[in-house]
Amino acid sequence: MGRIILFALGLLPAGAATIYNNGTPNGIGGTNFSNFRVVEDFALASNATVTGLRFWTQTTNSSLTMADLTWAIYADNAGLPGAVVQSGSATNVAAIADVNNSHRREISVNFALSAGDYFIEFHPASGLTVDAPVSFFWAFTADNTTDRYRQGDLTAVPTIEVGLGAGSGALHAAFQLDGTFDSDVPEPSSVALAALGLSALWCKRSLRVARTRRA
Repeated sequence: MGRIILFALGLLPAGAATIYNNGTPNGIGGTNFSNFRVVEDFALASNATVTGLRFWTQTTNSSLTMADLTWAIYADNAGLPGAVVQSGSATNVAAIADVNNSHRREISVNFALSAGDYFIEFHPASGLTVDAPVSFFWAFTADNTTDRYRQGDLTAVPTIEVGLGAGSGALHAAFQLDGTFDSDVPEPSSVALAALGLSALWCKRSLRVARTRRA
């Protein structure tokens, strides 16, 4: 019976985990995403449910807070940000001190995203302009095989690919996505079958105990 129980537990949906990791801060600095708009590309190999957005920031003033944020995910349109497929805002987003003098920002979400290529954008919701005296920076991460981040002014979706040069470590922005891939969630019929098997075994065990007591 113990083996059956272990099998049934294995059919339960897996908890949320990191389903995309673009990297954590490498300490080089970051790209200004308060005075400009910045997007980073990513890809999902399978359909997924996204439950968390995580990225890292730095600022020119360590005492300044940025509690409110907006975010958006764009479809890939021939290597450029296309239509918005998901977007939202978050308030009171805590700044959690993290590696290389950065602050980690985490946003809880819940939406489905099909396998494919995308771009993600974060932006302060405080109405900062290019003349703002203090800037927030989306922290850089180590070089990887994706495209460089793209940057543009506040009036349009970013399309200009930027970076300090190959191997500089200042080509990509640090972020992660949490969630579950659809392949991690068992089919309802499998769960039902396991539950039926456990129920039958429990009844059988109860009958055996009752007979033993009568004897």
